[in-house]
Amino acid sequence: MSVGPERPEQPAPAAMRLPGREPAPSGLAAVRALDTHERSRRQTEQPGSTTSLYEGDLSGRNIWAVSQYPEHSLYIHRDELSTELLEAFADQHRELLADPRTAIGTWENRQGQVWVDIVVLVTSRGEAVRLGRRYNQEGVYHLGGEGFIETGGSGEIPHNVPPLDRRLEGIKSWL
Repeated sequence: MSVGPERPEQPAPAAMRLPGREPAPSGLAAVRALDTHERSRRQTEQPGSTTSLYEGDLSGRNIWAVSQYPEHSLYIHRDELSTELLEAFADQHRELLADPRTAIGTWENRQGQVWVDIVVLVTSRGEAVRLGRRYNQEGVYHLGGEGFIETGGSGEIPHNVPPLDRRLEGIKSWL
């Protein structure tokens, strides 16, 4: 199952690794992401989830999620969101998601449309907003309770993004 449009090949980033730890299987990450998304739908007006292959559900953590890979985003209707789709997404982007500075992010708008993204996790609001603007994102999300912060972008893929293998340069691990 191919998830999302065909993209030109770019070198994958050199993933940061955690000594003695391996990322969870894609299927487990998908189940966690869908469960968290569904639970948040019952509790908030704008549900979503952020799921690390290392730490699982990241809700409540004092970190920011920023979509820094907009060309890999998937935009679907809520009814299409499934464990199988999220597992295929995680498998397709396994190399990016193997880095502990990244996670699977979902966000559902009021019209029932869901974004599925590869997000970067940062510890500073300023850095999150800067990255959100750099990648033309509508906003960034604080998992620790501040919620969605608009950054003024349109969500369209910017033309001058760095290659995949350079996008995590300078981003420290939040773990």
